[in-house]
Amino acid sequence: MSSPIFKRLNPIPAEKMNLQEQILDGYDTLIVIALDTSYKILTINKSGVKLLKQMYGQEAKKGDCILDLFKAPSSKSLAKSHFDRALAGESFTVTRPFESGKIIRYYDIMYAPLLKNEEIYGFSALVVDITEKTKHEEERVEANEMYRRLFVTSKDAIMTLEPPSWKFTTGNERILEMFKVRDMAEWTSMGPWQVSPEVQPDGELSSEKAKRMIQTAMTNGSHYFEWTHQRMNGESFPATVLLTRVNFSERQFLQATVRDITKEKQVEHALHAQADLQKLLMKISTQYINAPLDQVESIIQKSLEELGDFVDADRAYIFDYNPEEQTIDNTFEWCSEEVTPFIDKLQGLPLHTIPELTYPDSRHVYIPDTSLMPEGPSKDITIEQEIKSILTVPLIQDGKYVGLVGFDSVKNHHTYTEKEIALLRIFSNMLVNIKIRSEKETELAKLLSRTKDQNKRLKEFSYITSHNMRASVANMIGLSQMIQVVPDNEDYLDMLKTTTQKLDNSITNINQLINFENGNDVLEKVDCNLSEAVQRVLKLTNQIIKKKEVDLHVNIDDFHVIKAFPAYLDSIFHNLITNALKYGITDQSKKLDIYASQESAGTTVFIKDQGLGIDLNKYHEKMFKLGTRLHDTSDGQGLGLFMTKRHLEAMGGQIEVESKVNQGTTFKLHFQN
Repeated sequence: MSSPIFKRLNPIPAEKMNLQEQILDGYDTLIVIALDTSYKILTINKSGVKLLKQMYGQEAKKGDCILDLFKAPSSKSLAKSHFDRALAGESFTVTRPFESGKIIRYYDIMYAPLLKNEEIYGFSALVVDITEKTKHEEERVEANEMYRRLFVTSKDAIMTLEPPSWKFTTGNERILEMFKVRDMAEWTSMGPWQVSPEVQPDGELSSEKAKRMIQTAMTNGSHYFEWTHQRMNGESFPATVLLTRVNFSERQFLQATVRDITKEKQVEHALHAQADLQKLLMKISTQYINAPLDQVESIIQKSLEELGDFVDADRAYIFDYNPEEQTIDNTFEWCSEEVTPFIDKLQGLPLHTIPELTYPDSRHVYIPDTSLMPEGPSKDITIEQEIKSILTVPLIQDGKYVGLVGFDSVKNHHTYTEKEIALLRIFSNMLVNIKIRSEKETELAKLLSRTKDQNKRLKEFSYITSHNMRASVANMIGLSQMIQVVPDNEDYLDMLKTTTQKLDNSITNINQLINFENGNDVLEKVDCNLSEAVQRVLKLTNQIIKKKEVDLHVNIDDFHVIKAFPAYLDSIFHNLITNALKYGITDQSKKLDIYASQESAGTTVFIKDQGLGIDLNKYHEKMFKLGTRLHDTSDGQGLGLFMTKRHLEAMGGQIEVESKVNQGTTFKLHFQN
């Protein structure tokens, strides 16, 4: 016999084994194994021992259960099925690949039952290495290696499906993990549409679309597409599918390679979200940079809507902090559909009562589930507004807390990511910057307006004072010449004295106006008692009051206290009371009333006389303008009422006047609380 199956080994001493064992051990490529009904080894030749050690890394001997050698559950299951067929009385041959180092070798395994007294007590397995019979060994080894790598070790699920049912016929072990099926028996009982949701993302039924994809692959030879699959536990996942037509003998079937692309889709979604975020921030920041001040509020409101929609919040809002009252006020709010707004109710909230909802420093507040909050005002607010999750970020300007911006989730609980928290923090910085810009531009606009107003008034006043000073200087020159002619004339000296006094008054008025225009920014308001301020002026004018026999009535209680600049307050009362004594006290009427009343917005002081009165039809528009003289008998320069109005407005107050000629005048001074 020349077959390599029967290649002889070295001679074996006959005395050490019986004839049967000598024959079986004499051939290195013939493996003979006999097993009992418990799969235990009855006999095995040396070639069998050697082969099993190569395959499984341990020696097999009589009495060993051969199933213990198999490591892979699938291999053990397959071998057992073969053993049971032999024990059932069937004689058959199977061909199986086995790894031998880096080479896959192929063996024919011939199974036959063992009979004793017509009863099966075991079976035999004759294993013959048929690898050498293959004509193209290198091609087979390479192909098998590729098969092993691609089919067995692939991270993709690889399967075949055949007509006419197009159910799965084979598959690798990756299928079990990817689709959560119990075993291959369950897998081969199904078709592609049974491991897919009922409907694909485009709205087409999976059963209909799967047939169309199969037909395309059979027609074109292959077809690559994205598909949504569904695991047996009901979980859907995105996948790519490559269908390839295979022609084998006279059969045609499809090989399918399925790759789970969940992570890729997550990355893709994250990249899209990042791009959308950058686009949104660029849009908002550009709007804020270029927006006129009168459009800032509408831009903020629109930004809240865009941010809330971007993070899938149900409510977005801004609160401003009032440091004097230590309260916060809801100034902006956006709500999604079917969500109730609460901006009107969220005014004047004491900051110390809601410590769980905002920190007066740089930390943010994120509460995934508000039902777990401790009982108190903070939780009461979330219950009233039906808030399930909340995120707030403080507004910090120059290291100080100036408010907060936040998101509410009302319809569902929401997990806010680090990127969403960072987004809200960036937006909070934008709000602070626009707030600083608004304050700066408002301050600049006020400064420009005040400067223009000052220049206008100073220009007007310069004409008046220039005229008065020129007249005074002309008089002084004329009088000095006359005094040189008549040195001892007392009338000329008195006239010179009067002229000099007028010139001094003009200079004093100029200083007063300049000091007023420059002094508002450095003064500080303090608590001022209105009764005490009035009494100080009355004390200074006491001699005039006595001389004119004024019927004075003062009714201002001590509780009338306001925030004011003391110097301004004294100037206001001095101007109005001295005017009342000068023009409101006549031979026919000596009465002067000064009283106060408390109102919701503040305190009003009334100074009422029954004297000459003012022609409001004539002076209504220019009564408080610089240089206006209301009476022909006036020796002033039209500065008193102008300064009174300016002083009062500088403190946030207002002045009104009611008057009729020859019936009297009432000035109403409105001071803010």
